[in-house]
Amino acid sequence: MARSIMPTWSSPRQACALVLTGATARTCLPVAAVVGTVLTVVNQGTVLLAGHHGPATVARVAANYVIPFCVSSYGALSAVRRIAPACPPVAPDQQPLRGTPPTARSTGARDRSGNAS
Repeated sequence: MARSIMPTWSSPRQACALVLTGATARTCLPVAAVVGTVLTVVNQGTVLLAGHHGPATVARVAANYVIPFCVSSYGALSAVRRIAPACPPVAPDQQPLRGTPPTARSTGARDRSGNAS
């Protein structure tokens, strides 16, 4: 059985598109089904068995499945996120010298005795 690879993403819009098109469904639906069922049994089991459920209980049960799906999708998407570099690479001749404060090196500042750094 071939394993499908989820595409990478770099913007929130792309991440939402992956969730909405079902790219995370294969891995996240089973997690949501198991966790949602356990949460429903633990939190709403007695209400459901007694038959005293209304719209609020239905909303809680739905949340028991939706929230684990969202958390699982976030985890799956975090694993394939493509992070853009924060700043462009610096040329070797523009890198700071070790131990030299940037202001002294770049502005030609002088120390307290008047000597150039």
